[in-house]
Amino acid sequence: MRGSPRFLTKAEGFVPWAQGRPFEWFEDELEEKAAAARLASQPRLVVLVVQVDPAVGLTRLHLD
Repeated sequence: MRGSPRFLTKAEGFVPWAQGRPFEWFEDELEEKAAAARLASQPRLVVLVVQVDPAVGLTRLHLD
């Protein structure tokens, strides 16, 4: 969604879709992680932001 006229980041585009439900955000791009963390700090929005190493990817440890 980057570059979309409606949203500046993927995280911003996802939040409306979540419709207030809690969610986890796995991210390997630092700038996207920062955007997700800003969104997670909003009141009434429950988000767990998890940094993923882009060289390794998502692993079992992220899911445990």
